Amino acid sequence: MPMLDLTRRWFTLAVATGAATGSLASGGRTVEVWVELTEEPPAATVAASAAARQRERVASQQDRVGETLARLGGIELARIRANGNAIAVRIDSTRLDAVRAIDGVKSVRPARSLHPPQTGGGT
Repeated sequence: MPMLDLTRRWFTLAVATGAATGSLASGGRTVEVWVELTEEPPAATVAASAAARQRERVASQQDRVGETLARLGGIELARIRANGNAIAVRIDSTRLDAVRAIDGVKSVRPARSLHPPQTGGGT
């Protein structure tokens, strides 16, 4: 089963059980955003060994940024690694400037759905 399908199923379950509801305790409102990262996914034209190394760099960056997002109170919803490098997260809107300041963050965009943002990588 593709990762995005699993993520959608998890998200549906989380919403149904109340686990993914946002908290307004900090005074803001929760928003869902795609956090695009700087490390480019491997291009289709590179050698397999180079692609594997690049995938490891993308995964490492996502793990590091994902941990920081969690410390900021973010709830991770999805990750994109093949056609881009982004993490979908639900977070208090008052934390968006802190998200933008994380080392390796290229942009933060509203997530209208769990479809990945259009990025410049991996085509």
